[in-house]
This record gives sequence, C-alpha cells and structure tokens, in this order.
Amino acid sequence: MEKNNKKLPYSCFERKYKRFENPKELLERCCRNIKHSHKQNEEIYVILSGKGKAVIDDETVELKAGDWIRISPEGKRQFSAADDEAISFACIQVKAGSLEGYTAADAVM
Repeated sequence: MEKNNKKLPYSCFERKYKRFENPKELLERCCRNIKHSHKQNEEIYVILSGKGKAVIDDETVELKAGDWIRISPEGKRQFSAADDEAISFACIQVKAGSLEGYTAADAVM
C-alpha cells in the first residue's frame, strides 16, 4: 500500500491484547498488517469498529464495523485501515474442517 508515493510501514499497527486472551487488533488510519497465510488454521474476523479492507489472494474486500469474514488457511491475507479512519477487528482461529457437529445436532441435553 502506498500513500502519496511513500511506502507505509507494517509496524504502524498496535496489538491490544495478551496472546490468546483478547484477540483484538487496531490498525491506525493508513496502516496495514503483514501479508500472511496459515498451514492449517482458518480465521474468522469480525470488524468491531472503523473501516478498511482486506486483500485476500489479490481480491480486495471492503470492510466496515459489523462485517464478518472467513478466510481459509491457504488464503494470503492482509488487512489495512482506510485512509481516513482506523479499523479494529477480532480474529478467531480454528483448525480448518474441525467442526463435525453444530447447533442441536451437537447439543447434550
């Protein structure tokens, strides 16, 4: 991502959590995180506030507060805040394909 022909630093985002306790990130306006993928874990993101975008395998997805997005392990992803607003999101990471039952089918009553 470039702004006014200057490369933006990856390190401008601030982690707002202790590992595994509160998986929340805040990207200040015009900032981005590191492009990455995973070996076996998919990720589910919820946008808590603000706006920005995710680039997943060269496809751009515009994001705003209230949006949810699921990304498969091999999807190369990078999140960035909008030029005029920060974005805050939480991420849930689970092993891909690990859900075998859900709702009433998985309930013990």
